[in-house]
Amino acid sequence: MKKHRSNFAVEKMGKVFKVSKSGYYHWLNPKPSSRQVDEQQTLKLIKEIHEASKNQYGSPKITYELKKKGVSISRPQVARWTQMLAL
Repeated sequence: MKKHRSNFAVEKMGKVFKVSKSGYYHWLNPKPSSRQVDEQQTLKLIKEIHEASKNQYGSPKITYELKKKGVSISRPQVARWTQMLAL
């Protein structure tokens, strides 16, 4: 669609490809969702807490520190994310 938008109307191409006009423009200019933004901030905090503990804290203590900072998250989620970050 992007390649042919100068030749055809986006609305008509959307009908042919069964894509909404708003869906096309969202795909064209994606913005992170609020959930993705929150996850990135939490991942950053996990990394900071882990580094501040001189790489000693595991998921239970990191979860405790996050809860002290007002972040609501479960210990298993922290464990998954620390493994993902390879901390």
